[in-house]
Amino acid sequence: MTLGVIYNLWDCEYLIEKSIQQIYEYVDFVIIGWQKNSNYGEENPKVEETVKDLLNRYEKIRSYKYEPDAKYSGQYNEKTKRNKGLEVALNFGCTHYILMDADEFYQGGRFCQAKYFIMENNIDSSSMGLYSYYKSPILRLEPQEKYDVPFICKLNADTKVGDFEFPAYCDPTRKPYHTGKYHRFDDMVMHHYTFCRRDINQKINNSSAKQNYIAIYGSLNKFVEKFHSEKKPIIGEFSLIETFDIFGLVSNFETNK
Repeated sequence: MTLGVIYNLWDCEYLIEKSIQQIYEYVDFVIIGWQKNSNYGEENPKVEETVKDLLNRYEKIRSYKYEPDAKYSGQYNEKTKRNKGLEVALNFGCTHYILMDADEFYQGGRFCQAKYFIMENNIDSSSMGLYSYYKSPILRLEPQEKYDVPFICKLNADTKVGDFEFPAYCDPTRKPYHTGKYHRFDDMVMHHYTFCRRDINQKINNSSAKQNYIAIYGSLNKFVEKFHSEKKPIIGEFSLIETFDIFGLVSNFETNK
């Protein structure tokens, strides 16, 4: 197995290095697909300098720049960017891949065990559940999300991701076109720091799901106002559980506007 992890990066660049560090020794390439402007036109100048710094310090890291097309939706651009990452990984000789965002974390030991299970059992595609975190790395939403995240999958010249048929319900921008042997890891989870941001406005204003927030709350500003004022989660039917800072992330959040 030659495993490439392909990151989709625009915001929360202050998290990506710690995410990479958890799994770095278990992958062959770290490929960062980055963009200076979001899918909705907002600029984040810190992304390019972050990528350059990581390229200088980590031997396994590679990168490619993506230019979003404003004529198309956020989901279209996200899917196109991820598929470009598959092409890059294939060019580096990867036989397997995993798609990630900068706010997604796996515990290294479990990642390694799962990787070798996939190798030993010739698994073609895999997925697992995930926990989301809310406002702080020590505040976890319970229960787990009702959808899965695709995990390590085989890579060949025909591999694509998008809204394809897949054994698990997943993000439509990263579901692989599934053929072959599938496995779901019931004893492992991905940790998603989706609502942990220095600036929640940046996330919400540029989210491919922002129309969902507008439909529920009337406006993005109203969502942000309730996010800061309400003690209970305002996303779905969740409760908040205080937990420990698994990956040492608390210090990464200097502000939370």
